[in-house]
Amino acid sequence: MDGRNALTDLIYKARVERNDDGLRPHLGASQIGAPCPKALWYGFRWVKKSSFNGRMLRLFETGQLAESRFVEELRWI
Repeated sequence: MDGRNALTDLIYKARVERNDDGLRPHLGASQIGAPCPKALWYGFRWVKKSSFNGRMLRLFETGQLAESRFVEELRWI
C-alpha cells in the first residue's frame, strides 16, 4: 500500500466516485500563470477532460476552502 493506510485509500476512492465532470465555469487562479497561452485557452475551453486521483481532488478542495481566507487577506492589504 505505498505508505498509505486502508482508510486513506477508501477516502480517495470515494472522492473519485463523487467527483463531477471537472468542467469548471471559471478560470482558476492556479492556471493563470501557465507559460503557454494556447494550453491555457484549451484548458478553459475543455478541449481535453482532466482526470485526477482522489488525493489531488482532496487537495483541490483544500484550496477551495481556503479561497475566502485568501480573498480576505488580499482585501486587508
